[in-house]
Amino acid sequence: MLAAVQAETGGTTFRAVEEWLAAHSAAPSGALIRQRLCGHEGGSWSETVTTALAVLREPDTFDPAWVQAVTAPRDWDTDPAQEDPLDHVRAANRRARPPDHHRPLRRLGAGERPPTVATLQRRTGDVWTGILAAAGGEPNAAKVKNRSRVEVGQYVTRFLAAHPTATTVEYARWAPQHGAPSLTTVIGRFGTWNGAVEACR
Repeated sequence: MLAAVQAETGGTTFRAVEEWLAAHSAAPSGALIRQRLCGHEGGSWSETVTTALAVLREPDTFDPAWVQAVTAPRDWDTDPAQEDPLDHVRAANRRARPPDHHRPLRRLGAGERPPTVATLQRRTGDVWTGILAAAGGEPNAAKVKNRSRVEVGQYVTRFLAAHPTATTVEYARWAPQHGAPSLTTVIGRFGTWNGAVEACR
């Protein structure tokens, strides 16, 4: 977050931060940033930005050890040595009884913090259905078949009219309230979220 806010090509809006993160292969996704910094504690995006700016402008008002940790230089362009991204999906499916191929990451233990679907897609360069297949799972075909591409597109078009920023986080919140297909279904129909947005715009 700090790196994105102070970068020349970054900014303080969610879209600016999300675009900066997407341009750096070792950085987390915008959805994960929002989930970790806003979601669990009930904070807002503006509060997160305010904190980030305060760390940069007035670091002495925070715990020195924490400031040192979050401001340490990092190479956001080189992926660190890490486990196979598919291991998260495999572990989730092993714990699910019966296997839940539609939402496998939700089956991990409460103490574990797996990457989001968007992060997995970025790390692997594959769509969600391809990731599931590579991890030995199968997508929930029944849910995808319930809605045609045209019908899914109509919902996405309605969503875009109300939310021009078109983030996956906004759609995930909007969909249940409007009886819309899940984000997974949208991706299943269009291949990627960006592909759905471009097609429906």
